[in-house]
Amino acid sequence: MKHVLIAGLVTLVLVSSAQAGMVTIDFDVFETPDPDSIIVPSPYVEDGFQIVGTHLRARGPANVFYAGSASLLQAIDGGVATLSNVNNMPFNLLSIELSFGHFLGTSPPVTFTGNLSGGGTTMQTFTPTVFGFTQFNFNSTFSNLTSVSWVQGTHNEEGHQFDNIVVQTVPEPSTFALLGIGGLALVGYGVRRKRQQAA
Repeated sequence: MKHVLIAGLVTLVLVSSAQAGMVTIDFDVFETPDPDSIIVPSPYVEDGFQIVGTHLRARGPANVFYAGSASLLQAIDGGVATLSNVNNMPFNLLSIELSFGHFLGTSPPVTFTGNLSGGGTTMQTFTPTVFGFTQFNFNSTFSNLTSVSWVQGTHNEEGHQFDNIVVQTVPEPSTFALLGIGGLALVGYGVRRKRQQAA
């Protein structure tokens, strides 16, 4: 019974460790009463991740183009946004929310290009269809990334705004090795203690 308990604790620690690296970049700092688009310095940093862009702008609830939550966009035709970890750690991109940039507008398809940690790239395309945020989920190829880039479209009538980017840092192999060693030590301690009690 104790072995099952110890194994369960080790599993819980491993799962908790994997979940701990998950964050949502939500731009809530821009939930302000400012009616104008807010100029955002590049890089914009939140929760250990950065977004680099040429003309980053944020929209809060008083802005006429507010799509339901604070968001970011590139205020330039064809502007490229690039997401990466500030400590250059590999990460997984799980999902993003997209909306039309303008309530009377549209958006071209948005193609995300991920640069893989071991080399190579992966791509996935989503098409926003409404003014108001829709969540798009990335497939499993968006794992172990060094960066992800995508193009804005045009900055108003034919572009998009983005919010709630869900990312997860990839633990270094040494982290799992340490957790494994700790788990084995717990099992060894339990076995030793059981032998001492039996003697």
